[in-house]
Amino acid sequence: MLLFILMSFLMMGKNGQAGNPIKEGDQLLEEGHLLQAADTYYQAYLQDPTHKKADLLLFKTGIVLDLAAPKLYEDADRKCYLDKKTEEANPQCFDDYARRLNNRYGDNAFFYWADRIVIQYAGSHFQKILDDFPKSPLYADAVFKMFRGKSLMQGNPEEITDRVQQWIDNNSKSKILPEAWLLLGRLYADSWWVYARHTFVARGGVAQIGGIPENAEISKGKGLAAFRKVFEKYPDSAEAPVAKKEFQLLKNNKNDGFMYGISY
Repeated sequence: MLLFILMSFLMMGKNGQAGNPIKEGDQLLEEGHLLQAADTYYQAYLQDPTHKKADLLLFKTGIVLDLAAPKLYEDADRKCYLDKKTEEANPQCFDDYARRLNNRYGDNAFFYWADRIVIQYAGSHFQKILDDFPKSPLYADAVFKMFRGKSLMQGNPEEITDRVQQWIDNNSKSKILPEAWLLLGRLYADSWWVYARHTFVARGGVAQIGGIPENAEISKGKGLAAFRKVFEKYPDSAEAPVAKKEFQLLKNNKNDGFMYGISY
């Protein structure tokens, strides 16, 4: 109730009339107040789910929660593990932390991924666009935003990368193409790492032994091409310096220590 009252106050203009929650949220985001920005967008959506920009409010909520997720996990890790000085993380504590976030941002917004010991944003606000706004101009971008987590581990590497490549091919005018090419490069880098570090991989419980070195080189080449696309075609994008760094790592047969998808 207190949060609702606070957000209602923030959304009022100087003359007591409703302000512009998108501009207000954007300002908070620019100032680095991620959760306050997410609150502004999401509370505006909840107050009027039929608002003409409801899909945009949801999309912006999802974008900001994606940005905030790493720091939220760090906070949860500190409270559920580091501050307690225990040898193992407390799963119930992480689950409770995710539940509190879901009380704030809607059912299934966050979840504790026990296999990776991380609290992750599930993309529920993007999914809401897919469910409720099929004619939204943000629909295609929301589809891409749902390429996350376990959905990037379903199927063999070629199936996973093909889904992202097909999205790129079908959305050549999207503003988030740099992000899409960066993800594609990372997925190929994941594939390269698995092929290069194993003498066999298992697909559907069946060991694949032949073609491992060749597959590693193919994945590496495609990953380098995807990273290069980002920093050469979109040099001013936020993803460009990241892609350039990961290009050099992959070129030198290294990775950044993260697996973004592709599981065997």
